[in-house]
Amino acid sequence: MTTPPAFHKTRVAVIDDHPVFCDGLSAILNRQPDLEVCGSAATHQEALALIERTRPQVILLDISLQDCDGLDLLRTIRTLHPRIAVAILSVHDESVYAARAIRAGASGYIMKGADSRRIIQSLREIAAGGFAFSPGVQRRLFWEQAQPNGPNAAIHSLTDRELSVFRLLGQGMNTEEMAAMLKISVKTVETHRMHIKSKLDIDSLNKLIECAVSWQRAQT
Repeated sequence: MTTPPAFHKTRVAVIDDHPVFCDGLSAILNRQPDLEVCGSAATHQEALALIERTRPQVILLDISLQDCDGLDLLRTIRTLHPRIAVAILSVHDESVYAARAIRAGASGYIMKGADSRRIIQSLREIAAGGFAFSPGVQRRLFWEQAQPNGPNAAIHSLTDRELSVFRLLGQGMNTEEMAAMLKISVKTVETHRMHIKSKLDIDSLNKLIECAVSWQRAQT
């Protein structure tokens, strides 16, 4: 009598700095017969250590960790572990971040508001070598290509780093805090801020802060 082949669950790492969300999602995933959470992390360093230690097949990554830029961490993971698939978890508008996540190497972009069935299905698609994006992402990306001068054109003109500075400015961070968060110099932050003002046609720092705060509120 032949022994049936061993069944291997897909190992998933969750990188998110909101403990309640992280614990709840982990519990849901661990109830699935084909998925298991091999660990969770809340910071850049914890994430890299967890990945090195547990070697997950799929990573769920919050794009807005408190101690680092999620897109930067995504690029680092893809460089160090190119065979591990990464799906972005986000509360941010897909129309702004989805294309950037794809360029950085994401295999999926999932809104945190999605129901658990959608998240589970997305993980299964990614584990099978596919891609998983919320239903509206492809339509939005197509529309942006067809409407290059649409209402979000100015925001889309920002580089990834400029968008990070703009987002952190909207969260109330000062220049020194942004420099520490993004691991760049204060002078570089100031240069990015100057470029953002130019691209958004804003002539003062106060107006830029007001714009960033309004935009950040709209994202959440």
